[in-house]
Amino acid sequence: MTHPNRIIELKRAVTDRLFEFPNVIGVDVGYKEVRGALTDQLTIRVHVTEKSNDLPADKRIPSQIEGVPTDVIESHYAYQVDFLTRDTIERIDERQYDVVRGGTTISVLDARGHAHSGTLGLIVKDKTTGQHLALTNAHVTGGALSEGETCFHPYPWTQDGRLGRVVNAVRDGEVDAAVCKVERHRVSYEVAQIGAVSGTSDAIVTGMRVKKRGRQTQLTHGTVEAVHGTFKMSDGIIFRDVITIRPTGSSDFSVMGDSGAVVLNEQNQVVAHLFAGFDSKRFNRTDVSGRSLAVPMWKVLRALDVEVPTASSTATVDQPATPARPVLRLGARGPEVGVLQSLLTQNRFPVTVDGHFGNRTRYAVMIFQLENSLQPDGIVGAETWRRLAV
Repeated sequence: MTHPNRIIELKRAVTDRLFEFPNVIGVDVGYKEVRGALTDQLTIRVHVTEKSNDLPADKRIPSQIEGVPTDVIESHYAYQVDFLTRDTIERIDERQYDVVRGGTTISVLDARGHAHSGTLGLIVKDKTTGQHLALTNAHVTGGALSEGETCFHPYPWTQDGRLGRVVNAVRDGEVDAAVCKVERHRVSYEVAQIGAVSGTSDAIVTGMRVKKRGRQTQLTHGTVEAVHGTFKMSDGIIFRDVITIRPTGSSDFSVMGDSGAVVLNEQNQVVAHLFAGFDSKRFNRTDVSGRSLAVPMWKVLRALDVEVPTASSTATVDQPATPARPVLRLGARGPEVGVLQSLLTQNRFPVTVDGHFGNRTRYAVMIFQLENSLQPDGIVGAETWRRLAV
């Protein structure tokens, strides 16, 4: 089995070459997909707008590159902002919250009287001034030149809807992020339907369970399907270090209007910032998974010079139960094993995150169990999962 770091290095080396093939819009590293289900085989994945059997041999993505298999995935990705007018608006969450919080609606009114509407991902703070700021995408506020535009919550035509002006906006292939002042409203550091944020985390691995709250689809769950992605958007901007998120269940992880939402792990730590995805219903493609694209949160914090404050309250609203994790033992493979290995590493039992439950992983599990007064059988059941996630 090829080491994951080798696959990542190879992906970086061949990305530009793969973009020369027809219909290619993205390249990342993740588990191979077979008949809609993920396997335990790490591959270089090539995203195309359309698969075609009519291409000549020299125009087809090779089945492997230097011994590493490839996987060709058909999908479309677009910025997920809604361009709305007062009379034609798809209302999902149009509440005007007295205490402004993440996961709610934010809009910008342009010169033509149209509202660019997306999701206020989170309340952050300016590291220098301590000013409360509302975080969203730059393409929601109008792009990298939108500083000075006025943001509203939820819409310009609601009473007391004005938030404040955009003070920073960056869309450069590293991030797609903007912040506006919150001038008159009280704020909460919580995310609607999720609750208090417990900080941020830089740890993002394939198989990790995540969630987000957007104004359109509200609370959804998904899995980090791939990392180290490079994706070219319709405006020509190429984003790097992109995370690909696969929805849990049949619904899309995000759709138009969810741009700007933050992505959290199971510990309510913010790990990424959503900016694009595939809205399967709008494209009438229910046969294609509604994946979403996000950038690591640390890049957003660095680009905007802001920080994520945490609240003392841990109350949540309408948070669904997290599905039970499977029992894992020696020989298991797949994304859930990768999550286990990541949690072991975070708990000071470093192992290679390769999705294979081998002897080293079993040994680390047994030592962890011993130190936590559990039966050291090397089998990861409900109690071991719970202790690892604490």
